[in-house]
Amino acid sequence: MAEPHTAEDRTCSDNDVSAPPVALVWLRRGVPLLFLAFAATAAGRAVQHFDLHAVAHTLRSLDPARLAGVQLLALGGIFAMGLHDWLAARILQLPLPAAKLLRNAWIANSFNNLIGLSGLAGSAIRLLLLSGEKLGTQKAAAFAALILLSLPVGLSVLSWPLLLAAPDSAALALPGWVVRLALGAFALYLPLYVLVLRRALLQRFVRALGPIPGTPLLSLSAISTFDWLLAGVTAWVALEISGAGVDWALFLAAFILASTLGMLSLIPGGLGVFDTALLLLLAPFAAQPTGVISGLLVYRFCYYFVPWCIGLYLGAGRLMATRQLQRVALEKFWRGNRWLGLLRPPLNLLASLGVRVLAYLTFLAGAILLASAAFPALLPRFTLLHKLVPLGIIEISHLLSVATGVLLIAVSRGIAEQYRSAYRLTLALLGAGIAFSLLKGIYYEAAALLAGIAALLRLERKRFYRLDFVLFDPRNLRWLIGLVFAVLAFAWLGDWVHGAIPLGWERLSQFSAADEAPRFARSLLVAALVVLMVLSWALYRRTPLMAAHADAGELAEARALLERHGGSSFAHLLFLGDKRLFWSTARDAFIQYGVVRDRLLALGDPCGNPQVFDALVIEFREYADRLNLTAGFYEVEESGLHRYHDAGFAFLKLGEAALVDLESFSLSGKRGEAVRHAVNRARRGGATFRWLRQPLDAATWDQLEAVSDHWLRTRHGAEKGFSLGTFSREYLSLGDIAAVMLEERIVAFASLMPDYARRRELSVDLMRQNDRAPPGTMEFLFANLIDYAREAGYRYFNLGLAPLSGVGDSRYARAGEKVARLAFEYGNRFYNYKGLRSFKEKFNPLWRGSYLAYPVLTPLPPLLMDIAALIAGGYRYIFFRRR
Repeated sequence: MAEPHTAEDRTCSDNDVSAPPVALVWLRRGVPLLFLAFAATAAGRAVQHFDLHAVAHTLRSLDPARLAGVQLLALGGIFAMGLHDWLAARILQLPLPAAKLLRNAWIANSFNNLIGLSGLAGSAIRLLLLSGEKLGTQKAAAFAALILLSLPVGLSVLSWPLLLAAPDSAALALPGWVVRLALGAFALYLPLYVLVLRRALLQRFVRALGPIPGTPLLSLSAISTFDWLLAGVTAWVALEISGAGVDWALFLAAFILASTLGMLSLIPGGLGVFDTALLLLLAPFAAQPTGVISGLLVYRFCYYFVPWCIGLYLGAGRLMATRQLQRVALEKFWRGNRWLGLLRPPLNLLASLGVRVLAYLTFLAGAILLASAAFPALLPRFTLLHKLVPLGIIEISHLLSVATGVLLIAVSRGIAEQYRSAYRLTLALLGAGIAFSLLKGIYYEAAALLAGIAALLRLERKRFYRLDFVLFDPRNLRWLIGLVFAVLAFAWLGDWVHGAIPLGWERLSQFSAADEAPRFARSLLVAALVVLMVLSWALYRRTPLMAAHADAGELAEARALLERHGGSSFAHLLFLGDKRLFWSTARDAFIQYGVVRDRLLALGDPCGNPQVFDALVIEFREYADRLNLTAGFYEVEESGLHRYHDAGFAFLKLGEAALVDLESFSLSGKRGEAVRHAVNRARRGGATFRWLRQPLDAATWDQLEAVSDHWLRTRHGAEKGFSLGTFSREYLSLGDIAAVMLEERIVAFASLMPDYARRRELSVDLMRQNDRAPPGTMEFLFANLIDYAREAGYRYFNLGLAPLSGVGDSRYARAGEKVARLAFEYGNRFYNYKGLRSFKEKFNPLWRGSYLAYPVLTPLPPLLMDIAALIAGGYRYIFFRRR
């Protein structure tokens, strides 16, 4: 019965590792906000001087051949970035094929361009992709760290000439010293890079990253410089085909300064900061200032978006295949160092990007349909379409494309959560969107994008396994807000394009090929109507995500199974009627569980055929996952911890259960002295023991209920449930009740929980007494119950749990369990932890650990609050008494 020594070592917890210094955490959060504020303010002032209609016209008028040339340049630039991976693998002597290196490099670099975080996203993705290559965490970390450090060095090389040339900062509306400081910081990165890697100064953090010789460092620097120059050439060509007309030397200087600010901002992709800085620097010198904005949009599309879509295609399955425990190991590595913790990327988020980005693409598909509906169709295309298709079909397609766009945005969250129904609906909507895009104005660009997104979704169809997407859920709030904002942005964009929106019936009812404003007004009304329909459906739809509470037939089936195979120490609590049952495939075992918020919490170990318990635990977790819920097991015994460990659970010790060994228990001698004295005292007070055999008469039930009500009233409590017995005549009538009588009146009673066919352990269930009970009554009651259990052939009598007992005793205990130990030692003012332990110690029990099994990295405070709410009968009963 001793506590297993390996329980602490079986899992890792996010509480086991140190966090970065608080000041550095705030720096990581504050720097992006400062840069965003700068970008938003500067861009707001700058855009007022540009004709955005001219920007839209420029984009629509681009030569497809020249656009394809920019795209080829961009793809070449992303491919060239893979040279870092190839050379880093040779330097560190990693046995990885060139094809795999370049594939991983494309995935990491394309995601890094979009997500950014100054290279941290690419580094994290490399770690995830290499985690299955059996290189070891340190080797993979050294590889990722070397590339992370090498990627910016080319920008540092290019910063030196610009710094020495004393750039003009007036266009940026920034003090000159700020610009020189930014350039100086990046220029100094080059010697710092050489110093750190030549002398292996990071080896204390990444042991496999030893000294790097000068020649490889020079090669890495040259590759990085070439990479940055190629990115600059791509951006310059994008501006040139847009008619910006900016001199190359001037552009390169502005590109270096804007890239420096974008890198320092820590904003994903430098979005907003890089673009605003480049716009402000180049607009005064451009032959066509609107061409700068158009060129930037082309550059972002060709260099960021298209390569990312390719990277998504190459890496979606591989990122999704990364196992939870691999992510945990990587998370622990990054957080295990206080200073590296500053750079720790969101590994769990990145690991799920394979499907999550499909949700973002679905959202984007909806936004594209809305945006295309806000702008007038190109006249040559519309003229051709009008010759082939009646105007009524064009008008209906325009309205239906808007409705499809709104629905795609609404359902995108279901794609992120991998719901099967959301996947099927999205494919249908994308197909409809393609047709409507062509029928409303021959928008073949939008149709091609939607077709590409549909193809990516189709490739990942096996990832969508969850059941019954419920839109109205607290977890959907951000997506619903995004839906509302998207429609508001659609209204603003249409107002900007068309001017005042005609909402009168006379204009709305006008159908003309030449008049675009009424067409947009009708589509805006359709968008608003669809949003209202979606929100109404989300609010009132009720989908039975899981089985209902066990009914009489299911309880009878469970009871027959318990009488055949036996059950856990909590099996009898099933008959409270407040739980659901999860059955094995053969229905020869089950798990009883409750539902609170987004959790399925099982009570105790499985019941039934022990041979299927291991598989049943995994099936239960998979069942919860299919519903997008979290599984957990409350009060499991230490003898079965291995099966929860194998299912990926971590553990928290809740306390220890007191088991009286019936073969050795005796009231005689020194060991039985405390209980013997209490029993004798109760007898002298007039207490007698009696079994109340079922069925009970009404008078007896009234006496039991009076004792129970007095017990609750004096303790200012209310009936609980789930893991605790409740005074219910229906529940208590399932077995005989042990009572202590005083003058033929009931003054205390207890019900019992058998383990059915096992006949190994009999547990005390509901215990109540009133103030007429003489001293020693509970010891007297337990002593008689122990005698009964021994005569009935049981091996142990379970006195119940001593909460927090034995928790956090070891110096190696986790931080959370050490806090629990403090509550045990000093929290007796609020709960009698020590008193309960001392009372049970009188019976000289064996102590058996009881554990909470929960998914690794799950925050414990909200989980424990959910358990408390489940036991209390709901969150409101934690704070307010049940009437």
